[in-house]
Amino acid sequence: MGRISKFMPGDYVWVMRNNEPVTERVDYVTITINLNLVINVDYRLSDGREYGSKEVAATKVELREKIFGE
Repeated sequence: MGRISKFMPGDYVWVMRNNEPVTERVDYVTITINLNLVINVDYRLSDGREYGSKEVAATKVELREKIFGE
């Protein structure tokens, strides 16, 4: 069985903040599964903010691809 969360606490990820790509450490991972079996993964980063799985990326290039669809 595969992992539900792509990132684990202690991993570093790229996010957009104030229109700039920055890297932050993952402090917490929250996984919720509703009654319709929809899985949602959120990451609390070292900046104290929470980001959804669609907002974080492993590399700066991956983040750019998520934003611009390249």
